[in-house]
Amino acid sequence: MNKHTPGPWKHEEWCDDEFAVFDKDGISICNIHDNNRGDSESNARLIAAAPDMLEALIMCYKNTERYQCRNCDETCAEYTDCDLIVLKNIIEAATGQSINEITAATGREG
Repeated sequence: MNKHTPGPWKHEEWCDDEFAVFDKDGISICNIHDNNRGDSESNARLIAAAPDMLEALIMCYKNTERYQCRNCDETCAEYTDCDLIVLKNIIEAATGQSINEITAATGREG
């Protein structure tokens, strides 16, 4: 099972336009160096928000699942536009796990 460092994460500036992302214990997760585009802080902020965003996506998946048709699969004409499938695909891509593994690990069946 693929696991990521648990949140919360935070970002801090090290020096001019160079940032680091740290876990709750202050251990560095990654460094973001100046890329001459001026977006290092924005990138660090986005990376630091990743654990919270993943949890929010899982909650959205579970809430959406309650209201969408249960027959949503590749044979459904609206399959690629289905909110449930879009959320499922994003979550699985981010974690490298199936939605069933993820929801089982979080105590929420998928």
